[in-house]
Parts: sequence; C-alpha cells; structure tokens
Amino acid sequence: MIHTQLVTPVAQLLHDQAATHGEKPAFIDARRSVSYRELDERTAHLGGHFAAMASGRGARGLIVAGNGVEVAESYLGLVRASMVAVCINPNAAGPEIAYQLDHCGAELIITDTQLLPVIEDLLSDGRSNISVVVIGEPVDGPLNYESLATTTPDTPAPDDLSLDETAFLLYTSGTTGRPKGVMLTQRSMLWMVAVCWSPMLGLGADDTLLSPLPLFHSYALDLCVLGVVATGATVHIMDRFSTDEVLDHLRAGGCTMLAGVPTMFQYLLHGTSDDETFPDLRRCVSAGAILPGPANDAFEERFGVELLDGYGITETSTMVAMN
Repeated sequence: MIHTQLVTPVAQLLHDQAATHGEKPAFIDARRSVSYRELDERTAHLGGHFAAMASGRGARGLIVAGNGVEVAESYLGLVRASMVAVCINPNAAGPEIAYQLDHCGAELIITDTQLLPVIEDLLSDGRSNISVVVIGEPVDGPLNYESLATTTPDTPAPDDLSLDETAFLLYTSGTTGRPKGVMLTQRSMLWMVAVCWSPMLGLGADDTLLSPLPLFHSYALDLCVLGVVATGATVHIMDRFSTDEVLDHLRAGGCTMLAGVPTMFQYLLHGTSDDETFPDLRRCVSAGAILPGPANDAFEERFGVELLDGYGITETSTMVAMN
C-alpha cells in the first residue's frame, strides 16, 4: 500500500507533527535532543534567516559539517527558506570542497567549528561574498547557528517551495570523474517514504531509529530526516559508526530500528555472543552496497529480526528495489 498522504511539503509536515506530537523527540544526538514542537519553531527561524542571506528563490545553501541534529535541521531550514540544500562530505579534502562549492554556486555555508578553518581558507581565495553560519561555540566573524535557530527573523520563512521544485542537490562519488550534482525534489524524496520506508520498512510514530549513517548521503537524508519527519518517528543520529557504540545503544533498549550498510551488520554479527538478543529491535535495513545472502541470513537467525536489503542510487531518490 502506498502512503500518499506523506508526500506533503516539508513545512506542512513540520506543522502537522508539532501539533500531533509536540514534545516528543524528533532528532537526538550525543549532545542534544529536539522535540517536534522545537523542530518546527527552530527550522522556521532558520528558514527566515537563511532566506534573508540569499539572492532569491532557489539559491544554494551548502552544509559541510559532521553528523548531528543541526545538519538535519539545516536541511529542513533551507527548504523552508525556498532554497536548495546541498550537503557534502565533511571529510572531503579542501580542493574537493572547493569544487563542489563553486559548482553549486552556494551563497551560504553552514559548517562547524572544526571545519571552519578549511572554509575560511576557501573564502580567502576570492569567495568573499558567501555568508557563513557556524555550529558550535560563537566565534568572531561568522554568524552563530544557535543564535539564528532561537531568534525570530525580521521576515518569516517563505515556506512556499513546491513539491516539484529542486529542494536538494547531492553529489555522487564521481566514479567517472568529478562528483556530479543530483537535483532532487521534495516529491521525489517523499515518494520513497510513501512507497518504501513507511509501508515496507514499517517506520512509524512508535519507532526510534538508530542511525550511524552519514547525513550527506541520500539514504540518510531520505530515511533519517525526511522519513522520520513524515512519519512522526524519532531518530538517534550517531556521530559515526562504531560497533561498540551501536551495541551499547541496542543493549540499553528503546531503539526499534537500525539503519546501516552491509559491513556494519557484519561487524555487529561478529561483535556479539551467540545468545545475545535485543528485545526492542524489530527491524533493520541495509543499503549502499551488496549485502551477501549468507550474511543476511546469519544476522536474521542470530538476532531474530528481519534485515531488509535495499538497492538504490542518488539519482532515483535512494531506493530502486528492496527485499
């Protein structure tokens, strides 16, 4: 069954979930948690401030920061600003960041204190007309992310990006040369939620998803940001994958779903005793590479949970098929 009601503009989804779920956590990381009420309010603030920094509708905002609640909020805030959210690998080398910055024509960069020196070096090389917002402790010069998220802008967020306008621009790995920017709409990304994450994975408001996935990937954006917001679920965003940390979360209870790539599930399989189970975990999903059949079977047999295997590419808004 296709859940077409989930194909709704981001701003409306946020309003609806704030009204329905209020103080329920939407995004959690190791440092903080944001409720649906706070998420609606904070992304509205960000959307208004971001729009004021842009030349107009469709301007690009570049996110280059480590995993965290703020990256998820930034995606949503840029859409509410009627801008295009561009998120790239924060571990990329300076020249690769420079290429993607120039290629997308970003007018705004959202980064963190760790990456700020890299961004400042790039901006000193003839790119002085780009606004910079920094996640973390306030620093001299750039705007502070938290200040923008918690203050009312002079002009409200436009909140008028249509489902069929470009909302996201994600770069591929560049297997045949330079990375290629893939233009994606709210409709195409939310369609995957409506046909895959909600009906097939079963993601819903009662779920807490554990995700070590990098948020600059389309898989994480679609499932862990848009999928969570559309269904009213909760996601715990990890900084990065660690076998021990994932197991600690699962042992602590509360996580009902786990998203990963094949190697993660093989590490988990070999990092536990034969009799260990996780009572709250009910379903897992793997994508991003080939999951060998024997590994899939062994994981399901060991932990007693279904491990779905997806195939997709950025150009198709993530999933093409799922077992």
